[in-house]
Amino acid sequence: MQKVQVNIHELVPAFHNGSRNARFFLDRKTGQILLDFDNLMLDDMGDDMRHLLASDPARFVEIESIGSQDTMRMMRKFAEVDPHPEACRAMVVALDSTRPFQNFRNVVGAYAAVAERWYEFEQKWVENLARQWLRDHHVDCELVIPVPGQETDGSEKAEPAVE
Repeated sequence: MQKVQVNIHELVPAFHNGSRNARFFLDRKTGQILLDFDNLMLDDMGDDMRHLLASDPARFVEIESIGSQDTMRMMRKFAEVDPHPEACRAMVVALDSTRPFQNFRNVVGAYAAVAERWYEFEQKWVENLARQWLRDHHVDCELVIPVPGQETDGSEKAEPAVE
């Protein structure tokens, strides 16, 4: 039996959800990432999936948001490994300040090359968290990255995500 495909570019942002009114779920059967917002959960076709969540809860896995401690750990690790010494010192100071998340992002944004490295680092970090989350929840799937263009049946082409 073929493994269900999960779009990594849809899965990773779900881990960044900070809304109290929105929850994300992974559909084990289809691989879709579903947004439950104010008690409305639509699939890719616009169909409400709440009835399925109620009738077959094992089919769905709620995607927990990355907490502030994990985010802080990720930012500190980046500040340790980035090759720009001045930016690293400024990031450490920012992380020890009263508004660490905003101040960290301000420092990163002040250095174009650092910002580029940060976004790549953050993407890989969260992808690794997502892979671990899938293993922890016993989701047997293939992570894929959509390729621009359409198949003749209307589905998107996809290639495996590199681990």
